[in-house]
Amino acid sequence: MMYGSTMDNQMQMHGDKLYKCSQSALIHDVWVDHGQPNADAWQPYLYTGLSPDADIDKLIKFSENFGKPHAMCRQCPTAHDTDSIIDHPATVEFR
Repeated sequence: MMYGSTMDNQMQMHGDKLYKCSQSALIHDVWVDHGQPNADAWQPYLYTGLSPDADIDKLIKFSENFGKPHAMCRQCPTAHDTDSIIDHPATVEFR
């Protein structure tokens, strides 16, 4: 389940943890599915979830930081890296 008002600002619950976005929630699973290549390079992007029953100070810090850039954000495309952006309306058939 995802929460938020825009695609750029949606918290995600995956398994038993809260994540800043769907990419951060799913990246560990995708990495494992592909044989865990380049482990050192991927470490900054893995295990970024927070348990909903975490210490209240950690939950407050997480919520105050929500929607702000994180090291994880370096993996996503930007306006300067348009070759990586997937144009879903142009490439996905909606039914």
